[in-house]
Amino acid sequence: MGILGCFFFLFIFKKVNRIIPVFLIVLLILSAACSRKKTIKTPAKTETKVKADSAQLVFAVLPTLDCLPFYIAAKQHIYDSLGIHVNVVVYRSQMDAEQSVLKGKSDGCATDMFRVGLLQSQKEPIRFLFTTNREWQLVANKVLRISNIEQINDRMIGVTRNSSTDYLCDFVVSHLKPNNQILRAQINSVVVRLQMLENNQIETAFLPQPMAFVACKHGHTVLPLSADLCKGFCGFAISSRLMKSPEYRNKLNVFLEGYNIAVERLTKNDRLSLQPTTLQNFLLNDIADSIVTHKVFKKATSASTDKVAVTLKWLQQRNVVRSTYRADTLLYKN
Repeated sequence: MGILGCFFFLFIFKKVNRIIPVFLIVLLILSAACSRKKTIKTPAKTETKVKADSAQLVFAVLPTLDCLPFYIAAKQHIYDSLGIHVNVVVYRSQMDAEQSVLKGKSDGCATDMFRVGLLQSQKEPIRFLFTTNREWQLVANKVLRISNIEQINDRMIGVTRNSSTDYLCDFVVSHLKPNNQILRAQINSVVVRLQMLENNQIETAFLPQPMAFVACKHGHTVLPLSADLCKGFCGFAISSRLMKSPEYRNKLNVFLEGYNIAVERLTKNDRLSLQPTTLQNFLLNDIADSIVTHKVFKKATSASTDKVAVTLKWLQQRNVVRSTYRADTLLYKN
């Protein structure tokens, strides 16, 4: 080949020497892309698996004493033993608990018939499941120095609108002198309601237990009001979506059974014996020793159709439901 052949060989060698690194880089990029595709697929498989294995129901409760048995039934695996896996999330507002169901974050919640009727009228998929002894007490700020509901004239009452507490406000109004009224302040969080009473930001408020216990301990006044006025209206509701699931449709009565087993455990001793986290979640740190269990914890019962009739009439009188709404689907029925 001679000298020209040598130059030609050197030229080709340089070209190939440049191409090889480029070729290697391309191979590395393609390899990384393939690995990335495999990595992206892996979480998708994991997510599907978790979803398939997840049979846990979520319930939104309030930090009230009537919700405590439900919380205990979930935390102490009573529901697990009955074949249903339940997780409980504590909300401070009944409306927030209800919204968690409507948005699909929870499968059931603490509520009352008035709220369920209103939501059903708005085409929301929810039904009332069973009744608990959630008591609402009307507490007056100690600075008022009043002792009965007739003295509330022109005072502000903390409530949740179109709920059991709003229903109770009508009873208060019926006992006022002619031309007198009350101001209904919508304060949905029962904890904030108590705090506002403590800070003299509100004059009176409807409080559940244990908030009413706390208010009394701090010198505020519970005004006489019959506990029977709201009896049978409060309890728990479930998403109608559960009724369409074959897995849960035949197990819905277990919620009532598990709740009542928890009540039996709580009333086995006269005094509360709970974990620190539970005491904190239910605002019981300062008053746990004052609670006599058999007086405050009662077994849940099936809802009464008589209460449904009262609920419908009240909602219609307030013009907050559609004229065609009949409340025939308000209760869950086997």
